[in-house]
Parts: sequence; structure tokens; C-alpha cells
Amino acid sequence: MKKYCFLCYSFVLLVGILGFTSCSPSLKVSISDTGDLSYNFETSVSPVIEETVRSFTGLDKSMGLFNGAEIEKSLKNAGLAEIVVKTPTATSLSVSATVDFDQATPLHNLKELDLLPQVSGALSLGESAGTKELRLTVSPEIMQKILTLIPSETAEYAELLSAPVFTGEQLSASEYVDLIAAVYGSTAANQLQEANISVQVTAPSEIRGASISNGEGAVQYRGKTAEFSLPLSELLTYLDKIVFCVQY
Repeated sequence: MKKYCFLCYSFVLLVGILGFTSCSPSLKVSISDTGDLSYNFETSVSPVIEETVRSFTGLDKSMGLFNGAEIEKSLKNAGLAEIVVKTPTATSLSVSATVDFDQATPLHNLKELDLLPQVSGALSLGESAGTKELRLTVSPEIMQKILTLIPSETAEYAELLSAPVFTGEQLSASEYVDLIAAVYGSTAANQLQEANISVQVTAPSEIRGASISNGEGAVQYRGKTAEFSLPLSELLTYLDKIVFCVQY
């Protein structure tokens, strides 16, 4: 059970931390009929952001922005044996894994379970009247806690963001975009303003409902697939909880 929950939330955290450096960060989660869960996260850095990151971190141009080996090692040390991290190019990252949920508690036996005891309330799965509900909660406290579980050099990207979810400073999304413009320039700020985090969840049966608590987010579902979209600037500045929910 711990393998499943930590893996799922680690992916979401990577989306949040690395999303600013990405043109179109994407997270896909799929639950099969047999209980296998597959995950895939991909991100690619734009030239402008690459230059900014290298400038502020002192990273040589001969080195990739992401240390795939260290990210994979960190997640495996957390107990995630079935995980593969790739860096197709110097500015892109791909993380994928498949976990057999049946090795833990069968889904049909669950009533209400906190899936991430290390960070209580982050991820939960429940069942009521034959309907299963997966809830993912993102908050500053949760992101700061998970930040301590990934490689330090990856965590340093969070410091470059100076985002309220990490600093605790109260800034609106527009004020945060202005801050990024002042520190990193208008091009970086424009990319942040236009960036969205996308999450796709595919369930083993027809999805009955999907929602996101933040009013700036969008969700749509059809058949067995639900798709969420949230402005990255909103994710990085919202100091309350954001809850993603899928019912099937």
C-alpha cells in the first residue's frame, strides 16, 4: 500500500515542482481491471527557462538539467522498486511505473483509507454504496513535507520558484507572476502565466463524477477518463487545500 500511495503523490509533487520549467507538464494515472496502477509523468524545459536555471544554479551546459539516476535512486530508496526515470534529452524528464495494487489491500475491501500515512490527508481512497472515490489533496504543508523526500538538487528548483506554497508568503497569482517577471524577466513570467498542470485519470469502470475544489481549475470526464487542468500560478500561490476527486 505504501508503494502505491507514495509513488502517486511523488508524481504529483514532481509536476508541481518541475512544472514551471516545463512547456506542457503531463501526468497520467491509469487503474486497470486487475488492480495494476500505471503512471507516466513527462516534462520538457523551454530554452528560456533552461538558460535561467543554468544561470542561477551554475549548471554547466554539458550537463542535463535533471539527474535521472538520482531521482530514480531517491524514489527507490523510499521503497518504489518498480520505477523507471529517463532523461530523453538534456532538458526533458520522463518518470513511469506500474504497481500491482493487489499486493496490498484489494480495492473492494476499502471503506476509507489514508493512503499516505507519512503525510496524513494527502491521498485517500474510499468506497460507499458501491462507488469508489479517490481524493488527492495538495497544500503547502503537504508539498513542503514531500519536498524533503526527493533529491536535493531537484528540490533546489523549488527554491528558484520562491513560490508562496514553499515560502508561506501571501501573494495572489497575478502578484506572483509580477514577482517572477522582476526576478527572471517577462518571458519567464509569460510562460508561467500561460502554463497549466494537466492530470489525467483512467479508471477501470465508468467515472461517475470528478471535481476540483479550486475555482480556477477545470475538470471534464467521459467514459472511464477524467481530465483536470489547473493554472500553474494558482497551484504555486494557493495557501489552502486543493482537492482533486474522482468517483467510479
